[in-house]
Amino acid sequence: MPKRRGTSPRIMDVLCTSSSLKWTRVQLLKSQNLCDCQRVNSWNAFIRAKLRDANSGRDRGDRVKLTQFVARNKDDLLVAYKNLTPAQQEAYNAKVQVARDTKVMVVRSNPKAISHTVSAAFANMDREWTALCAQTGLEGFYIAV
Repeated sequence: MPKRRGTSPRIMDVLCTSSSLKWTRVQLLKSQNLCDCQRVNSWNAFIRAKLRDANSGRDRGDRVKLTQFVARNKDDLLVAYKNLTPAQQEAYNAKVQVARDTKVMVVRSNPKAISHTVSAAFANMDREWTALCAQTGLEGFYIAV
């Protein structure tokens, strides 16, 4: 297969091997499955805690946005972060880790994908039934509930 400009070597390796579509998809998306989430960053945890403190008691429309908060208080935040002890940084990290562990993952349904999956399943069942009828000489039908 000729190499195209802008195509990564990993994708070219996968495309050059003659494999099933499922195997190819798994190989291309393998990195997404291996790493669930990134390491906790104490700077980000510190900034989030300070922003939460600044926004406590404010209504939804009156809250300060993260970018505005950092732009206004950059110097104060840097000084306060440099004065943190490693134990305080670990405490911020632990709070983030606890929040991650207790977070409930929301699964959203995709009606188009579900419809496609159901249609593919019925098409596969129809092919199998037709093949079975052709092999055995029987006639019949199936009912999906």
